[in-house]
Amino acid sequence: MSMTNLDFRRSLLLLSLLQIIFLAGCSSENEDFIQGYWYRGNAHFMDQWFFDRGRFSHKTEVYHGDPNITVGRYQVIESQDDSLTLELFDIELSFGDERQQVVIKLDWDSDTIRTRGQNYERVPP
Repeated sequence: MSMTNLDFRRSLLLLSLLQIIFLAGCSSENEDFIQGYWYRGNAHFMDQWFFDRGRFSHKTEVYHGDPNITVGRYQVIESQDDSLTLELFDIELSFGDERQQVVIKLDWDSDTIRTRGQNYERVPP
């Protein structure tokens, strides 16, 4: 193997590793932002998301009714400056290998997220 070929392979490997590190860094900052509880509600209902490093739960409840709780796992499939696209899977009580995608818009200034057409506020720990 020639020295030029070896240098090219090393350069390509280094470039690939740097790209992976960069993409992982971008994704983790947005993913870090969504960790914890997010809430919206009023006197008649509540709607809450919870994200915890690859796990999620979504709870909706009309007061004085039975809550609807969905739990499962998620993975980030796309991360941009102000949004994340998550794939939800291993969803409790789903049939088959049903997967869903959820796009979450991030508002860093107001510390809120928007998904499925609804705004959610962070619940402090």
